[in-house]
Amino acid sequence: MNEIYLCDDDPAWLQRIEHAVRCFQIKSDWEFTVVCRTQSPRKLLSELESRGTKFGVYFLDVEYKTEMNGMALGAEIRRLDKNAFLIYITAHEDMALETFRLKLLALDFIAKTSRDLQDRIYQSLAYIEEKLACEEADTDALALGIGSSYRFFLKKDIYFIESVKNSHSIVLHTVSGIHRYPGTIRECCSRLPNGFRLCRKGCLVNLRHIQSAHSTDRTLLLDNGERCRCSVRQWAVFAKMYNIQD
Repeated sequence: MNEIYLCDDDPAWLQRIEHAVRCFQIKSDWEFTVVCRTQSPRKLLSELESRGTKFGVYFLDVEYKTEMNGMALGAEIRRLDKNAFLIYITAHEDMALETFRLKLLALDFIAKTSRDLQDRIYQSLAYIEEKLACEEADTDALALGIGSSYRFFLKKDIYFIESVKNSHSIVLHTVSGIHRYPGTIRECCSRLPNGFRLCRKGCLVNLRHIQSAHSTDRTLLLDNGERCRCSVRQWAVFAKMYNIQD
């Protein structure tokens, strides 16, 4: 679950930007939530520090009726969230080059006078959605969220994942402990196509952590001491992998 922050000292513009974001959300499968909608740069930073957001999306203005301008705000956001996506929506188009000079790495700089403003917001969000999907596919981490916060789990640190009966949630058994998150095993299978395999319905095991396989009770012994039971159908696959004769 990704977090979106909106900061503009004009309430009408805050409402307009949020409306565009919500409209995009209706059309997209991307799960995100607006966690901060404020006219105050300081309030945004306070919320960001409190949440510890990573890979956040920030819609900012260039000028505020405070001692902090949008460039300084962007720099502080970048310090707290190095992977932040900064999008400036402003009447001050001439300030675009300043974002490059300050190395803010802004994703877009949209003029409030743009006739295609909503389309530009859509394009930025669509780019971020695709970028985040590719990041997860190309890295060794699985991102899972609860409410408005999410956490990255290194794939190598996951022993196995199992579904919770009668609940749209999963439990991860990891090096750091046991963690419960919303989700399904089917979703995990699609997001972990390599190095993981179902050992039974509702249980996805990390192949790198299998220490041994035992035909007497059709179980896999993992290197953390836990055991995963296999279904008859899946046991045939693991027996072949480990050259076990029943």
